[in-house]
Amino acid sequence: MPRAVGWRAAFGGHRQGVTRLKLFAKRENKRPQGLDPNSLRQATRTDRRFEQGLTREAVQEQAERLHELAVLSLFLHSAGTMEEMLSLFLERAPRVTGAIVSYPLLLDRRREVLTAAQLASIDDPGLEQASMAANENLADLEFPLPIRSWLRTVMESGEVTVTEDLRQVFGEVMPKEACDQLRSHLEVSKVAVVPLVMEGESFGLCIFLFSGHEPDVEVLELAAGHCTLALKALIAGEETTRFGGIDPVTWAHSRGYFLETLEGEVVRARRFGRGLSVIFLDLDDFGEFNANYGHTMGDRLLRAVAMTLAGATSLPEIVARVGGDEFAVLLPESHRAMAVELTTQIIDRLDALSVFESDAQELTGASASFAIVSYPEDGSSREELLAAAEMALEQAKAERRAARMPKRELTPVQQLRLAGRRHVI
Repeated sequence: MPRAVGWRAAFGGHRQGVTRLKLFAKRENKRPQGLDPNSLRQATRTDRRFEQGLTREAVQEQAERLHELAVLSLFLHSAGTMEEMLSLFLERAPRVTGAIVSYPLLLDRRREVLTAAQLASIDDPGLEQASMAANENLADLEFPLPIRSWLRTVMESGEVTVTEDLRQVFGEVMPKEACDQLRSHLEVSKVAVVPLVMEGESFGLCIFLFSGHEPDVEVLELAAGHCTLALKALIAGEETTRFGGIDPVTWAHSRGYFLETLEGEVVRARRFGRGLSVIFLDLDDFGEFNANYGHTMGDRLLRAVAMTLAGATSLPEIVARVGGDEFAVLLPESHRAMAVELTTQIIDRLDALSVFESDAQELTGASASFAIVSYPEDGSSREELLAAAEMALEQAKAERRAARMPKRELTPVQQLRLAGRRHVI
């Protein structure tokens, strides 16, 4: 069964001398008071010398690990590319963790898999040895993440998991014979699976193989933490270069792009005397959804909503993610009546939305609180329109919360909003 191993397991020790004498006396239903005083003092001195020696060894080993960890951190954060960073991690991580193989897997959010493709161009002796032992190229493996898979559970828990069962980790991507060969050839005694998570955002997992060495959870967490920090910085740089004004989670436009475009459209509407409307929506109970199903499924829901909005619009209308669970649809040269009609279509599409696969249909449909603001009725500038939208959304969410209270009578307008048509009328 998987179990956690603490820092003290690596550096702590058991008292000897007097302690053992007391345990022996207790086991024999005797009291240690009959021991010779000289023997007792000698045992105590031996015990102290043993503890002092063990402490010196533990402190020295701990200092060496901390030094290697500092070097690893420096190297990882100085890497300029993903390949360079992962190559350094594969090279230096065993010195810190005591593992014989380090195997990082990155999360491909679009396909919902853990992939090792980024390791294909890296020459690492430990990884090559493991590939030869299993008769599988580990860099070619992709780990699917169905809703209740073991790896998904570990990744979303954010906790280090240690197991002796190699097939529990690799069973979905390698046959039993390959797992047994890997264990036999490398004499694998323990496997540690460490989530690469930063501020609630999952980047993947790192699998560590151990042979006779007891995994230390705190050391593994520190090493993986430095890897995740460097990974996040590199991904952010790549996404800025590749996507610019695109939100990397939903592939909708980013908040910055939306604000810049809204400013330009307000100027155009003012100059040419045309209308302008914006639909804002805030998903209902998104925090609860994340808590129940995990952040990976939360990202999938956000993408599904973004695609639903994109499917209901057309150029020059734009869809943007403007907050954690907030979206906006910008409608140039449109009046409120057109925005109301589109909002109704969006509500119907969200009602039919499902982010679950066929093996888990617990949830179908999504709901949101809506606000519609128009130029010039609700504001003559970008700031005024945004302020009006914020107030309208807060009102819609407040009515939603109030409706959940028992014996609450609603006005016709409130009933319409809570039925799904929660735009500003």
